Amino acid sequence: MKSFVMPLALLTLVAAVVTGPAAEAPPDLSVGVTLVDILLPHELFVELGLASRRASPFKHTFVITLSNDQDFYVPTRKAFGEGSYEVTHSPLKPGGGELLADGAVRLLRQVYDAGRLANP
Repeated sequence: MKSFVMPLALLTLVAAVVTGPAAEAPPDLSVGVTLVDILLPHELFVELGLASRRASPFKHTFVITLSNDQDFYVPTRKAFGEGSYEVTHSPLKPGGGELLADGAVRLLRQVYDAGRLANP
């Protein structure tokens, strides 16, 4: 099992790639990608993580929050309408959580499509 890490501003994708016996070359993302981790800063509401998982083109997607040592809540748009401790202590505006989750899914699709196009 090899891993490929692509750092991005607030979002990091880690794709675990099965490449067979130990290879000296960097992993080929077009072959064998079945599992990805989405590492997101802050504490996402579970609905956002589940939506990202469902929309992922990969067979297995794990959403990991509170990466990069950030410490505020990322509520859903619906939660802002209901009000709660998390909403009052979040610097985000309504829809910010959905933007973060949608951005993660867009990046997953780019990685997935790049691999599919490289190895039709």
